[in-house]
Amino acid sequence: MRRSGYFGQTAIAIATVVLGPGGVFAQTASPDFPVSVSVGLTTSIIADSNPSLLVLSPGASTTLAERLSFGITSETSAQVLRLSIDGGLVFDDTPASTSFGFRDPNFQLSYAREAANSALNLSADYRSSDVTDAVAEGVASGEGTLVATDVSAAFDFARNAPLSFSLAASFADRDYRDATDPDLADNMSTSISATADLRFSPVTSGAV
Repeated sequence: MRRSGYFGQTAIAIATVVLGPGGVFAQTASPDFPVSVSVGLTTSIIADSNPSLLVLSPGASTTLAERLSFGITSETSAQVLRLSIDGGLVFDDTPASTSFGFRDPNFQLSYAREAANSALNLSADYRSSDVTDAVAEGVASGEGTLVATDVSAAFDFARNAPLSFSLAASFADRDYRDATDPDLADNMSTSISATADLRFSPVTSGAV
């Protein structure tokens, strides 16, 4: 009997370690400014004998990935600060090429402070990922890299007064790099708003 081709695929994922609050990497700096630190490490190995599921396999490929994450949280009764950073060191060995590099970095920073009569919220987010993984962005096909940046700020003051105010601003940027889909176009947006809230009585109010 003659065989016309060969199909084969093998995948292995191993080792996930997370050290967070309560672990050896968690600590509290002081009662007035408590700080918790978390460190995560995920290791995966994927060995694929036929990546494209072709009748005649061009050769096996191997991917070794180390996903690293680091986070800091400080929370008191008046304010919350959060910082998280993660990314992957990836080694790819395919029949066509061999590569090694840092991929899919993600950075998030947020700060919130609340007082008796005011509130402040700040946030920044930077992430880079393959466009095929960016389901939330409405991308379902094509190749390339999506670099997304989001920054926002909001400030409320005089909240307990008959006339209170809210200010908000946001910035969003989507940068598609080496994209094969022509419909994937870079875009940027900025928003600024101001609101005044006038309370005539405890049950009646108006906003501008």
